Amino acid sequence: MAYLRHRIVGLLGRLYETARTDVLTGLLNRRAFEERFDEELERSRRECRPLSVVVGDLDGFKLVNDRGGHQAGDDALRRLASELNAWKRKADVAARVGGEEFALLLPATQEKGALELADRIRLAVREVFAGDDATCSPSRGRSTTRSGSGPGEGPLARPKGRALVSPTMRVAAARAREGQDR
Repeated sequence: MAYLRHRIVGLLGRLYETARTDVLTGLLNRRAFEERFDEELERSRRECRPLSVVVGDLDGFKLVNDRGGHQAGDDALRRLASELNAWKRKADVAARVGGEEFALLLPATQEKGALELADRIRLAVREVFAGDDATCSPSRGRSTTRSGSGPGEGPLARPKGRALVSPTMRVAAARAREGQDR
């Protein structure tokens, strides 16, 4: 009986992780990202510290899929995920939140730090894809809470903090429409 209980607990743990992880990249998926975002937002408010989100996508990704097939597209997504993991701090959260959309949750990070990290990642990703036939380049948007923002203040006035993530995603999408590598 103890063996079965141990086995069930182990399987439930694996099921929980599988439901929160993007199978292709190994990053958190959108659902898990939003859960972590809510947790970090509450911590940010409680401890009066900033919270930044950087969202980006891969410009030219459709061309990679069209020219190289889905395997080439999958490889591009894995390479981007690897770069995000290489540049983020242990406390940061990296996630795949859409097809070729990725997000970084940066606790205790001011806007300037988020912008600097986003630019370093953008340059690193550009280098990773520099030799490819169909080049991918990242576009990104970012948003930061004010240190000490209360529940009814600043960009986080709406419930569950989605007010921070949605505009950031819209900025990244607009930059992608304007042109690559922004």
